[in-house]
Amino acid sequence: MPLLYCIALEAVFAAEPQPVRVVSTSEPIAIDGVLDEASWALAEPVTDFARYLPAAGGAPAGRTEVRFLQDAHSLYIGVEVRDADYVIRARISPREDMNADDQVGIYLDTFGDERTGYIFYISALGIQQDIRFNNGDWNLNWNTVLRSRGRATEHGYTIEVAIPFRSLRYPSTDGPQTWGLILTRKIPSEGAKYAYPEITRRHPRLFSQAAPLVGVEPAPQGAGLELLPSLALRQDAVRPAAGEGLDWSGLDPWQDAVRPGVDLRLGLGPDGGLAATVNPDFSQVEGDPTQIDLNQRFAFFLDELRPFFLDGIDAFQDIQGTLYTRSITDPIYGLKLSGDYGPLTLGVLQAVDRAPAPSVNEAGTPGFSEGALEDAAASDAFVRARLDAFGGGYAGLSIADKRVLGSGARNDVLGLDMLVPAGETWTGKLGLSGSLTEGEGQRLRGHNATLGISRSVATGWWIRGGLRDTGPGYRNELGFFTQSGVSEASAEGGYTAEPGAALIDVETTGTWIRLLGERDGDYIRSVGAYQWATLAGVHQPSGSLELFSQRQDGVDFQGWSAELGYKAEPTGFLSFAVGGKRGSQLDYELLVPAAALTLNGEVTLRIGAGGRINTTLIQAWFTPEGQATESATAIRSRAYWQFTPTLGARVIGETTADSGGDGRAVTLSYLLTWLRNPGTEAYLGATQSYSLDAPEALEEQTLFAKMTWLFRV
Repeated sequence: MPLLYCIALEAVFAAEPQPVRVVSTSEPIAIDGVLDEASWALAEPVTDFARYLPAAGGAPAGRTEVRFLQDAHSLYIGVEVRDADYVIRARISPREDMNADDQVGIYLDTFGDERTGYIFYISALGIQQDIRFNNGDWNLNWNTVLRSRGRATEHGYTIEVAIPFRSLRYPSTDGPQTWGLILTRKIPSEGAKYAYPEITRRHPRLFSQAAPLVGVEPAPQGAGLELLPSLALRQDAVRPAAGEGLDWSGLDPWQDAVRPGVDLRLGLGPDGGLAATVNPDFSQVEGDPTQIDLNQRFAFFLDELRPFFLDGIDAFQDIQGTLYTRSITDPIYGLKLSGDYGPLTLGVLQAVDRAPAPSVNEAGTPGFSEGALEDAAASDAFVRARLDAFGGGYAGLSIADKRVLGSGARNDVLGLDMLVPAGETWTGKLGLSGSLTEGEGQRLRGHNATLGISRSVATGWWIRGGLRDTGPGYRNELGFFTQSGVSEASAEGGYTAEPGAALIDVETTGTWIRLLGERDGDYIRSVGAYQWATLAGVHQPSGSLELFSQRQDGVDFQGWSAELGYKAEPTGFLSFAVGGKRGSQLDYELLVPAAALTLNGEVTLRIGAGGRINTTLIQAWFTPEGQATESATAIRSRAYWQFTPTLGARVIGETTADSGGDGRAVTLSYLLTWLRNPGTEAYLGATQSYSLDAPEALEEQTLFAKMTWLFRV
């Protein structure tokens, strides 16, 4: 059957979901988890939920009712689940950490463009998780302000949620608006999720399946102001030499010991905003987990967790990944402008970084090496404009500029990209970039071109493939770009089935091929296959096999790898994941064959109403031909106790060791957290670093306190 005919059939037979109406009220709504206000009875409930994970079909246990109210300031959601014939999982946990509990999801497409949206998950006790969705990308670290309370009942639970309109962005229109709406209910004991309206797993355009939420009358958006003053106090102690005491930092320099700062967010018109930060404290209350690679070739990628960079982040993302905000390490100040202006989305960022990160490119970048950036500052600028087009897709323009102050080194990138949907399952992507780099008397020019196409389905045949070509002179110092001078072609395809058997919910079998060639004659050619399944909702075994051939620096090598994994959540208090990978590699330093084995595991135990212990283990062995075996171990344990929804404590212990026990280290971290809502929060903590190979084990110690308070004007 011709492709265009299939696409047409998909559009014709797509079912139109029934609209959901918001009822206006002047009655005060108390967010207490009890739907006892008279206004709730005036709102028609949504009740028709259908399963979509792990396999399609069937209604959830008991009855689910979701109602919508609004006043001049907030959108209210009332949820009641009753007559459930299973034990409800409802526990006190830190914000964002409630995926193992019964919950509901509220998905809002406020612009009705089927491209972007807000996603809120609320547990049976009212614990919150918020996510920003942007053209298929899920930003799990985005946060905003909302209120919620939940109460577990004998055979269900009730939830009340208030989402302030000023926590969202939406069009400026006269009269009622229609937003896109998806509702979900998760039952973790079944490993199942249900939705209204009926949605398809793995749909490439999630919000195209939404039901209309009609009659929304949000408050007019204008020059709303948010101030976020902060104060961070920090003391560090280091043992300068064996036999000497710890040397505390004191007030030298004072700006590291006492660090006041302020963030500002100002609404500019109905759909845009300006964000600024001055002297921010971007030290993380929890360090990045240790990553292990005994045959490391490229730098590790780190997730962004800092609120300033997460605010409006969807306006700064493109297909090429031009902006990697973790490359901006310690800004003196930062300015951001972002918003939606009709079909145009605009993002502008400018910052001066007092400690810029060096280049991660394998070939290096003139003027951006670690030595060149020592004691230097950098000016970082990024502009992104995206125009809605192609009936659910977009065309975008990105400009990046990074300059080292004093040396004159600079890196400029200009990029175009587009996403083109076709029918319900097909998506095409195109990205074209060019760069100019000047530094240390050198000038580099280069290009980067990417092309991709995919067909995504819940069941049946699926495929995705892509082409990439990058010139030797291409650099992107505001991004995470590790390799230049390469051409790559890749294709992956497979089949997903829902057998309908009592044990197997869904299974996927896939295969891939990858051809990568470098301009200097080096290459990697690989082919592989994998299979995974979901069994009885809560068990997920997986396995894969890869064969590859490689040439590196004139040395030819043929290798393989096999990987097995298994994760499960068999009970409400226990979940675990284990895996292993065995194979042969080329040692990038010695250029000889090497045997590699990595084992990993993770176990989570939930204790009582608010306790949890999570432990992860990574153990790796690497044996180059004719050499001794290298090994590395990392064990990380995190113990939490959440006293109330706002107050919690955490202890983290991490131990690492390399070959022969040399470099054995232990790090302990203690943290007391008070979080009323994102932006109004306080932390009191300490860290201790021990070397088990030193006479005095304690080598470093840190004490810190940090508080921020959100003022909305």
